[in-house]
Amino acid sequence: MPNYIASVFLAADRPFGLAAAEINKLIAPHVMRVTDRFDEVPGYAAEFDDVKVELQGMPADVTAEDIGEEPIYYLNVRLEVNAPHEFPSWLGDAQPSAPETRGGYIDLSACLARQVQKVTNLRCVDER
Repeated sequence: MPNYIASVFLAADRPFGLAAAEINKLIAPHVMRVTDRFDEVPGYAAEFDDVKVELQGMPADVTAEDIGEEPIYYLNVRLEVNAPHEFPSWLGDAQPSAPETRGGYIDLSACLARQVQKVTNLRCVDER
């Protein structure tokens, strides 16, 4: 079964919990919940139907001045499906960018970015 991955950076221009609520709109009826799996980084996660959704925030002790750039949140989605017609409907009209990229995963990042900007009021930013 092929493995797919999608990752986007989101502008941290609102409280982390509000950003998570926006992602929950995207993946509804599924819901991400607070998790401590990312050690010192705040996070939300959901697992359902061979799909893993993770949203990571900024460490509490890091400020915009510390990183010297716009603060970001990191959204990562991993899924296993037999064929593209089995993608979750919230991924929209997903088309893999290329076969077997990113460590054996097929990359759907461009599709995820389109859907985040279409369904939520979050802003995707360039990869760091």
